[in-house]
Amino acid sequence: MTKEIVIYHSPDSDDAFMFWGIQSGAVSEDGYKFSHILRDIQTLNLMALEGKPDVTAVSVYAYTKLFNTYNILECGASMGGKDYGPTVVSKSGGEIKENTTLAVPGSLTTASLVLQLYLKDRGITSVALKEINFSEIEDAVLNGAVDAGVLIHEGQLTHQEKGLKTVVNLGEWWWQKHSLPLPLGINIVKKTLPLEDQRCVFNVLQKSIVCGLENFNSALEYALEFGRGLNRDKAEKFVKMYVNQFTKELGDIGKKAIALLIKEGQNQGIIKERIEEIFFVSNEGVKSFSLNFN
Repeated sequence: MTKEIVIYHSPDSDDAFMFWGIQSGAVSEDGYKFSHILRDIQTLNLMALEGKPDVTAVSVYAYTKLFNTYNILECGASMGGKDYGPTVVSKSGGEIKENTTLAVPGSLTTASLVLQLYLKDRGITSVALKEINFSEIEDAVLNGAVDAGVLIHEGQLTHQEKGLKTVVNLGEWWWQKHSLPLPLGINIVKKTLPLEDQRCVFNVLQKSIVCGLENFNSALEYALEFGRGLNRDKAEKFVKMYVNQFTKELGDIGKKAIALLIKEGQNQGIIKERIEEIFFVSNEGVKSFSLNFN
């Protein structure tokens, strides 16, 4: 008997690239059928809070409210790098000022969390955050509905074409502060699923990621369908930014990055949940990782 597992993820070029192997049929698992449902990341965060999906992509920030019911898959993560990540933009550039309004792509997105950490680091206390769908933030900044906004997805590469200027690259800021990549999105699986199912999801997703990297052009062609206007060169750049060594497997550095982000959020009073350890799933089973790592 075949068991169906539905995987929820974002309709973005990097996510599409990761799942090309499964979607194309190049990767499969005996006894299982995998299907996909696509939603924007904030919607996925909210759905996970309601416990709807068994397997889904979520923001790391949202996971802090889900740690009791979901484990983190050790593959499929999206990480910022030394010089890229969610980007704050405005029409004029310059520093963020007090008494301004900033757009965020969802209150539970990691972009929102990191922006708040950045503001605290800069001693900026009187800023209003306005939740706007990620696809509408550039227009909101351009028409003056907000003073600045945090861009995720392809807007990181294209905002200058629309006349917007970078205020701060939050991925770059995080790296300079901590010498670690900024963890943005992760894939999680319900703890109530049988362990063999959790391990199967890890295995098939990791194989799909590797398959995409080994068949890069074919996977990229599929990813272009979700690029929201990106040309091939920019889509390739975007995919290579967010499908990397940490996507294939978090490893110790990736786990430390997630733990540090959560700990920083707790230390600054943004994350209220008392989390001392987080749990990861791989083909070796479920293992814990302490937030008080060395």
